[in-house]
Amino acid sequence: MHAPVCQMDRRTSPLRMAVSKIVLSYGASLALSVLAVGPALGQAMPNTRPADQGREREVPRREEPVYRNGREDRGDNGGYPTSDIHSAVEANARTAYARANYHRLQDSVNVAIRQMQSSFDQSPELMDARKAEQMAWEDYLAARNAALKTVVADPKYQANAALKNDLTEQIAEVRTSFDSRKPSHGRVAELVDQSKMSKVVLLATVKLDYAQVTTDMEVTALKGDSKVADTRGKLMSAGARVQALREGFDRSLRGSPELAALRSKIEDARVAFITAEAFRDGAVEAASEALDYAYYKNRHGSYAGYEYGFSTGGYGGGR
Repeated sequence: MHAPVCQMDRRTSPLRMAVSKIVLSYGASLALSVLAVGPALGQAMPNTRPADQGREREVPRREEPVYRNGREDRGDNGGYPTSDIHSAVEANARTAYARANYHRLQDSVNVAIRQMQSSFDQSPELMDARKAEQMAWEDYLAARNAALKTVVADPKYQANAALKNDLTEQIAEVRTSFDSRKPSHGRVAELVDQSKMSKVVLLATVKLDYAQVTTDMEVTALKGDSKVADTRGKLMSAGARVQALREGFDRSLRGSPELAALRSKIEDARVAFITAEAFRDGAVEAASEALDYAYYKNRHGSYAGYEYGFSTGGYGGGR
């Protein structure tokens, strides 16, 4: 007879006591059965405990990036057109280089021409020719002034020269007075201009007559002087020598092998520049198309509230 588990009061019925005894007996039997069968079940059932339980979890190693053609290969990159973008950037840089090289060669031709011009101007041959021309001009002026001394002292020459100078001043006064008092009315201003011009033409005609007299006297005096003729010939010869040197330099400049080589390089640089621009335009267009394709390929699928949906199914083009 087992001892009672709980203290029962006086109001407990015999039926309730009987039920409690049955439950306690059944629970003890079940516990003994579990203790007996437990080791057998443990041997029969497989060990489902994780293999890494009880030891530290290994930290995965970081994979080193793989580089291809100087760039890090990130796999698919989510569809981003990395190579196309890099190609557009490189094409733009190459175009900038081609443009700069083309302008640099153009500047080199200008610099070379200026250097050749400076070398020619400082050449001893040209400097001697210019010096001889200047001396011939000074000799001619001295001979001319000496030949005109008798003409300048002539009273007829002095009178005509004075009248010529006086008419020059009158013409200037007439033009100034008409300009200061010009009427605002169109028709009246036109009549005034006609009258002014007629007066100016009359004064200029008279002045030309007096000037012609003085010029004829000078020409007659200069033709009869042999020294003036000799110095004039030397002056013309010196001027012709300088002109011949300049023409020879111009011909040598146009046929210079150095400039011809530079011009050939300029043409090659121009062709390369045009080609680089065309390649840049194509690369930029291809990069734009690739970006558009990547955008539509990786765009969100069909969501509620959107009229059109895009997905990555099928051939990757979306719908």
